[in-house]
Amino acid sequence: MDGATEELVLPFMAELSQKLGVLMKQGISIQKENAVTAFASSAVAIKEHFDPRFKETVDFLLQCLNENPQPEYRQFRAQIIEGITLVASAVSQDVFDLEADRIVQSMVYI
Repeated sequence: MDGATEELVLPFMAELSQKLGVLMKQGISIQKENAVTAFASSAVAIKEHFDPRFKETVDFLLQCLNENPQPEYRQFRAQIIEGITLVASAVSQDVFDLEADRIVQSMVYI
């Protein structure tokens, strides 16, 4: 997904999000890591079209972060933090501002 164009990603974003979400929840460590990276890259590709999905995505990523405290998921947690950063950079400032405090508080807690 890294470097994918908006034209390529946008028509498949709903299906892609669903499948990558399943991998983030049910996959083994390497699948989880790659899924979160692919998901964040797809959000970057579609830019402002991701605005409506931002809050739900942040909720989901923070949930994944909290549900995987085991040492073997350390890299996955790091990928989630990077993913939140990438997704936040993809959306409009107004959309980000609505979730900024919660995201910052989560990062401070970590």
